[in-house]
Amino acid sequence: MKKILPWLKTNWLLVVMAVLVLVAIPCGYIFSQSWRDSMRTDREKIAADKTAALSKAKVSYTVAPPVPGVPAITANQEANAKVTQFFADQKAKFEGEAKTVVELALTHNSGPADAPRYKPLIDDMFPFPKNVDLNRQIVAFTKELVGTPGRPSAYQRLLTSINAGMPPARNKIGQQLAEKAARERETVKGTTPNRALTPDEVNVIAEKLTAMRLGAYQQEAARFSVYAGMESFPTEWYKVLRVLPTDPPSLEQCFAWQADYWLISDVFNAIKNANTPAGATAPTTLDRAPVKRILFLDIPEAYIKIKNENDPYANQSQPAPKGATPPTPVDGVSAMIAPRFSESPTGRWGGKENKLYEVRYCHVDLVVASARIPEVINAISASNFMTVVDLDIKDIDVWNHLQEGFYYGDDHVVQLGMEIEVVWLKGWMAPLVPQGAREQLGFAPLDGAPAPVGGNREPGPGGERPGPGGGPKNRPRDR
Repeated sequence: MKKILPWLKTNWLLVVMAVLVLVAIPCGYIFSQSWRDSMRTDREKIAADKTAALSKAKVSYTVAPPVPGVPAITANQEANAKVTQFFADQKAKFEGEAKTVVELALTHNSGPADAPRYKPLIDDMFPFPKNVDLNRQIVAFTKELVGTPGRPSAYQRLLTSINAGMPPARNKIGQQLAEKAARERETVKGTTPNRALTPDEVNVIAEKLTAMRLGAYQQEAARFSVYAGMESFPTEWYKVLRVLPTDPPSLEQCFAWQADYWLISDVFNAIKNANTPAGATAPTTLDRAPVKRILFLDIPEAYIKIKNENDPYANQSQPAPKGATPPTPVDGVSAMIAPRFSESPTGRWGGKENKLYEVRYCHVDLVVASARIPEVINAISASNFMTVVDLDIKDIDVWNHLQEGFYYGDDHVVQLGMEIEVVWLKGWMAPLVPQGAREQLGFAPLDGAPAPVGGNREPGPGGERPGPGGGPKNRPRDR
């Protein structure tokens, strides 16, 4: 021990260093473990934060379905240039195809540019006259509807276009039959004019008169393809104008007459197509046609609501309830138009919120060959964007119709009532709707259009006022 202590005093530094080395090894191990755990915890937290940030950076890719019933193309993943480009290309492709379909549908609906289906009755009228005085154009338009001594009304010209007509007047046939009966009696009596005719002679004369009456009806029917006249049109003045108004109507009312004329034209052209055999260019004769007679055509509601604050019966648009949230408009290209089956069996609906198309309804009662009803329905569907959404069939007394002069040929006939849904694309309507009706029908205001004139004036000669109407849910009265 005595030798160790001096050595320790002499070499104390070496001893201290040795002790430090011996202590440093376990302490270093302990401290290194602690540092490792701390660093691992920090790195794990950094990695977790980075992972969370990366997961939040995912992009939701979606391409809307091109047609109803087809699922959308979707993906939810980290942003990727190639994936982004793929979805951008698909979206552009579908939107381009949708626009092409809309353009083709627009051409089909409105007709070719050189022969438009929905042409105004006079030029420079809608949406407003640009080169002529407004009142002068309104007068010219109403004369076109009503007709002048040298020109039939637009409705009569529409009847002529489908080769429609009516039986001969009963008094005219009655006079001819009376003259025929007198000649037959004179012939039978011969040299004894004062004698009474026998029952057999009376029956023979009656048979001849019946044959003559039937022949006259057949001869007249051979001239036409369908029975129809002005009595087949709606009776309300705000749907079909029959006499010139006492005061100039508004431009909006004129457009309402024009729109109803187009609607009637659609239905009449469908009937003409039904009566035109395959490969023919004109409708066949009435006795061979599936549609024999247009009994009555009605439009359930006034197309343009004419506002008149001084008239409690005017068909004004009702304000939306307080707190009601207006529906989101859809344009039919960037968003699908969801069907509304509560409004129509087809799910189609029109109005301000639908920026792609308008839906109108028309009720028509016909006399039709019962065996050829499918032909009539198919012809309506093939004529334009038109669909039969309701159908009623009734028996008729053919003899009573024949007594009135309506000869239908050898076919078994029935009365066919149809509710027809007509779709008009707003693409062709937009340039024609007057300023005063654009907001009501869901169109943007026109640039440079004059303020509406005459919107509160009473344009009609009287009669029943417009009432609330709608689609198939509000059926017109039975005829």
